Amino acid sequence: MEEKARAQLNEYNALFREMDFLYGEFARTSGLPEAAFWVLYTVREVGPCTQTMIYQRWAMGKQTINNEVKKLAAMGLLSLTISEKDRRTKLLSLTEKGLHFVRSHIDIVFKVEEKVFEELPEPLREALLEANRRYTEGFRREMTRCLGRAPAPVANEEVGRKNHGL
Repeated sequence: MEEKARAQLNEYNALFREMDFLYGEFARTSGLPEAAFWVLYTVREVGPCTQTMIYQRWAMGKQTINNEVKKLAAMGLLSLTISEKDRRTKLLSLTEKGLHFVRSHIDIVFKVEEKVFEELPEPLREALLEANRRYTEGFRREMTRCLGRAPAPVANEEVGRKNHGL
């Protein structure tokens, strides 16, 4: 690999780790483990959803998400109801207490994300998305070649953020 490209890749990886750290700071500030934070973040963002959707979306272990869902339900932040579409599936929803919690701890993250993203000029936002798409597709392709199999899929559905009056 050429020296300049290696330096750019190192910077990209450092930025990726820094973003992960910054989101972790929001989780720590809320008093939650990161996995629990991402559970509430997702339920707030998309509304009632399944544990499967969460662990696929964030590429976390099933047991990790299941444990955090149990804790959040015990804390009174989440409720689990049987899905009308598939009686074997439980939907996670915010309780009143959970709604109050996410308004104080998760909505601020949405506000920060939206403010910073909107500060970027439209062409730069498009370029950022396109570059990340290409890098991710290339990484997946090369990973498949190296492993001799495709990696497990990550849920990457087109889900718009609900407007919570932010």
